[in-house]
Amino acid sequence: MITNLLVLLLVVGASSTTYPLVCRRDPEEDKLQHLTLSSETYPVKPLFAIFTLAMAIEGIPYELAVDTGSADLFVKGENMTGNPVKKLSCSTCLQNNRKASILYLDGEVQTYLYLANVGIGNHSFPQFILVAYQANTSNFDSMGGILGLSFPKLAVNENPGFMSTLINNKIIKRNMFGIKLSFKKPNTSFITFGGFDKSLLAPNA
Repeated sequence: MITNLLVLLLVVGASSTTYPLVCRRDPEEDKLQHLTLSSETYPVKPLFAIFTLAMAIEGIPYELAVDTGSADLFVKGENMTGNPVKKLSCSTCLQNNRKASILYLDGEVQTYLYLANVGIGNHSFPQFILVAYQANTSNFDSMGGILGLSFPKLAVNENPGFMSTLINNKIIKRNMFGIKLSFKKPNTSFITFGGFDKSLLAPNA
């Protein structure tokens, strides 16, 4: 579902903002497995991780998985299981009765369109997001939703996406982001919107 994260290292604009990411790994994914190719079996140890970003939707804290392979921001509604405990009420989502289906590699998520107050760090702004009320996959149980950062043409939601909303609200100036990831060390993964943080680059990188 979560594709390989693409790190965009571009010339930074005057305005950018950096937030911590949390690496969430399933211990079951770290167990030694076996891969068969051309009748030969090889031991492999897969490396799988989801990196989440802390955000607030209508004042409710959500941990959203950062995904560069999709372009929609969706969060779980009240009738969906798993993280978080408190979720948006889908009764309020019905005010416009607009629905959308997002297809990921491992399943489909049914959503409502909802105008929400989105908060990240010290910033908050209104944005049309998608609120999930049903999913035919269990892979979303450990997260509150997904923050898609891919090309806008891939989005199901036709309204301005997260990056465009940051620009429209003058939080950042450029449509770019940089990511530093660490799979083992806590508190060493970050995402920067509007550019990249030079202090997070290795020397002579």
